[in-house]
Amino acid sequence: MTFVSRSASRTGQGLDVSGDLTLHGVTKPVVLHVSGMTPEIKDPWGMLRRGATAHVINRQDFGLVWNKNLDGAGSWGDEVTITLDIEAAASH
Repeated sequence: MTFVSRSASRTGQGLDVSGDLTLHGVTKPVVLHVSGMTPEIKDPWGMLRRGATAHVINRQDFGLVWNKNLDGAGSWGDEVTITLDIEAAASH
């Protein structure tokens, strides 16, 4: 799985990051809703750093259409949570 960002915009809850997500050989444009921003810190090298989390795709959008009954628990859902722990660094 790879993600290449194209743009980002602020929202009331964090950021919306638009880009191309490739999963299972299929590339689709997605918008990742980034939330849970950590406070900005300065690392030992003077770089400013901040962490965040983004998630949720529909697996069928990427060709993952198979389904299997799970013993007594139903079947796989289409909405899949992918948690990305992101650390961004910026110089002064």
